[in-house]
Amino acid sequence: MAECLLELKLSEIRLAKPETRQLARGKEDVNVLEFTLHYASAGKPTLKTIKTLKWDAPLPTTADTDLGYEKRVLFKERVQGETALSVEIASIDNPSAAEQFFTGLSANVFKTAFGLATKGIGNVVLGAVNDYMGESIFDAMASKAVVRKIGRAQIPIDVAQLDTVGTLTQSLTAPETLKVDKTGRIANDGEGDEVVVQTAGDPAGTIVIAYRKL
Repeated sequence: MAECLLELKLSEIRLAKPETRQLARGKEDVNVLEFTLHYASAGKPTLKTIKTLKWDAPLPTTADTDLGYEKRVLFKERVQGETALSVEIASIDNPSAAEQFFTGLSANVFKTAFGLATKGIGNVVLGAVNDYMGESIFDAMASKAVVRKIGRAQIPIDVAQLDTVGTLTQSLTAPETLKVDKTGRIANDGEGDEVVVQTAGDPAGTIVIAYRKL
């Protein structure tokens, strides 16, 4: 079985409908990116990294020199054979409630997760809770914050098939149907005039992950 120390970094995100990032109601609302590495090696069912991005900040691109290594890096893990990287992107309408949720898991790790006033992308690593759940954190967060899922992807990885350095590109799919009311805000069923801005299953964009064997 092939094995290596593998570094994964966020290279670029392209959304088919960038307006889905702006479904949040408040100026402090955020987009949250969840990355889950599945069974990288024996004894590690899941490892998660969360990155936060202010909803009106530019999406990360390969050419963006403002995003340093610490903001792009996702994992640096020993991988045995095959693994998979799951990606989920959501808009969080109530960051204070989401902050309380994370703080309940690990006060030290998540204390300032949603209070970051950073340029570009923020970093929140779930190393302290890597065995917490294999499911999406957004499902657990839904009762404490308005969560709108805007993109999802799974990237299969076989270290035996990887070059020393390269990129992995995968299409994003819309996880759910999203509607807005006549003011452009998130709408719930039955609230009146609604416009569908995203339909579940539709193409939602592309994500590019850079990798390096160490």
